[in-house]
Amino acid sequence: MSPGDQLMDLVHVDDVVRAFIVAAERLLDGKVKKHDIYAVSSGAPLRLRDVVELYQQATGGQVLVVWGERPYRRREVMVPWSKGKRLPGWSPNIGLREGFRDLFKENL
Repeated sequence: MSPGDQLMDLVHVDDVVRAFIVAAERLLDGKVKKHDIYAVSSGAPLRLRDVVELYQQATGGQVLVVWGERPYRRREVMVPWSKGKRLPGWSPNIGLREGFRDLFKENL
């Protein structure tokens, strides 16, 4: 793998779906008067290395990674887009650790 310092902003799919519902309700309720740009963000980006570590902690699984064996690509995205404001009436409810546990609970 690369050195693993890329930041990732992961949001649970249930939270993403809820964001779409909140956005749709805002449109239907007439709360949107113009084009707005919103971000659906965990609010806590993590390095790829930290995501792997959290996965291992949450699931008890082992990920065999050799960090730094490959260089970053020339156009590697190191920081997620963060220009949009948070969608009014929405915030994430499911953290990454809980999401990993839920995703893999049948196999644990």
